Amino acid sequence: MAVRLLAIFLLCFSMAAEANWRSAIPRITPEDMALLSTAVSEGLNNQPVGTEVAWQNDESGSYGTAKLLRLFTLGDVPCRRIRYTVTTSNKDNWQLDFDFCLNQDGLWERQPGLFNIPEVPQDD
Repeated sequence: MAVRLLAIFLLCFSMAAEANWRSAIPRITPEDMALLSTAVSEGLNNQPVGTEVAWQNDESGSYGTAKLLRLFTLGDVPCRRIRYTVTTSNKDNWQLDFDFCLNQDGLWERQPGLFNIPEVPQDD
């Protein structure tokens, strides 16, 4: 059951989030998304706030982290906020915060309107 939920989560997250990521980070590849999604699903489930997992794509040169920032509920629905940091092959740096809530099917679903791009410190 857990493996099935993980596979469904990865598929739904990849399809739903890829369009958002592509508009925010044009150089992120589908393989980058898959690695990032795997890092989140394997590294952040049932973990305490502050947990951070890293991912890296040697082929594209992109890498980053996903950090669990907050656990909360909307009504009685469990939710979480995750901060993604991404550095692309041309060394563009991005930070994106997404809120996800558990839907009726047991899948983490990105919440519309809660997309946030915090300021990213730039190296001089």
